[in-house]
Amino acid sequence: AKIILETKLALKLLDFSRSLDSEIRANITMPLSMDEIDHLSPRHGAVMEFLGNKELGSTYNKHQLIIRKAIAVMDIVKHIPFLHSLGLKMADKLEEVERKTPGPFLMEGRIHMQAMKLLTLRMMMDEYTAKNALTPTFKKVVVAYRKALKRTSLSDPHRTDIPVLGEFALVSYYSFQHRKVMRLTNQGVLEMLKLGKKAVDAATLVNRQYSKLQMQILTAISSLEHVQKPPSSSN
Repeated sequence: AKIILETKLALKLLDFSRSLDSEIRANITMPLSMDEIDHLSPRHGAVMEFLGNKELGSTYNKHQLIIRKAIAVMDIVKHIPFLHSLGLKMADKLEEVERKTPGPFLMEGRIHMQAMKLLTLRMMMDEYTAKNALTPTFKKVVVAYRKALKRTSLSDPHRTDIPVLGEFALVSYYSFQHRKVMRLTNQGVLEMLKLGKKAVDAATLVNRQYSKLQMQILTAISSLEHVQKPPSSSN
């Protein structure tokens, strides 16, 4: 039975990854090593400066190029389950370097979200042990996306903020849709939805395509608030 399950899962993953080869060719045009990311760290830059090798430190353009390459690699790695640990390691290193930007935290959230989808797929194929990992994995998703959201502007969003705002809103709605299977409390989901509403409101200011999601989140908030209201006592 285990072999049959893994075979079915492999076939499903194969379906999901049919476009992966062309995606890799389109997005990863230059090689990247972990050493390049390590060299971006402030600690490495300080050592180079102390040794008088300022020219060996990353210039701004080189720094940005490495960041772009790393983001492109992580965007591919998220589709490959056995490389998730590598992607998370890269995200962790970039978070150390790019503390003020949402990109690395967004990529961490995407990788955890792909892990969620894989767990959900395993559940659909009757591997019930996957259910126990759903909630802890989703908590990692939320933590990463919250950190990304803190590094965007809700009051004056830029186009570069839209991926974070839109995806955070989707994650908040996902928590509502799957709250029962993940055993989430209504209060916790409601708080998540209210923050998701702020995110989707900001995203809609820049891009109207989020209007539908905006209405879905509003409806979800309304339904949970109705559930939480105590019944009025009749005299």
